[in-house]
Amino acid sequence: MTFDPKPYLIKVQGNKDYLPVAARLIWFREVHPDWCIQTTPIEINLEKQFAIFMAVIKDDKGNIIGQGTKHENRAGFADYIEKAETGSIGRALATCGIGTQFAPELEEGERIVDAPQLAKQQPTAQPQTQAGSMVKNPAEPASDKQKGFIKQLFAGKGFSDQEEDNFLLAKYHVDSVTKLNKGQASQLIEWLNAYTPEEEPPIEEPDIFADE
Repeated sequence: MTFDPKPYLIKVQGNKDYLPVAARLIWFREVHPDWCIQTTPIEINLEKQFAIFMAVIKDDKGNIIGQGTKHENRAGFADYIEKAETGSIGRALATCGIGTQFAPELEEGERIVDAPQLAKQQPTAQPQTQAGSMVKNPAEPASDKQKGFIKQLFAGKGFSDQEEDNFLLAKYHVDSVTKLNKGQASQLIEWLNAYTPEEEPPIEEPDIFADE
């Protein structure tokens, strides 16, 4: 039986159809019962009251099919830690085709996702490529220019040194920018360019772990 998302749709951000994460999970399990979802806290800051989670979706052979990162803070939700984890799962599911058409949080709006400039402007920084796929010799060590740019982006986005290390360990399994290869560095530059914690209005999601 094919999953029908229509009964689960809700209206958000004016009049846009949105498929809650709980429904995306039902869809996911019907289509891929042998795949798994792993979540990792990139940072949980109780003092500043925000949390960043990353979710990774793997197939039955352990290959990464999709991933998503979500930032939430107490200004948006009292249970911001749980909401960040749930949001990262929803974004990861959308990146691998589960409910993508009902995920307005992935819309670019006036900003393109791989550069900090407005869409109507021409990017002035070095061109970025999706996941480093077009980088020459992606397995070679990252260049000094890439490493320096990444350090500047981390600082400019408000990451502390410890937050930077935690992120690198969770996403690339390395403990320093100096250990990235060119492909990873290119991918990270794209992500950091697009990362804006407050760019999305909060969407109230039911706690998918409420019965645990």
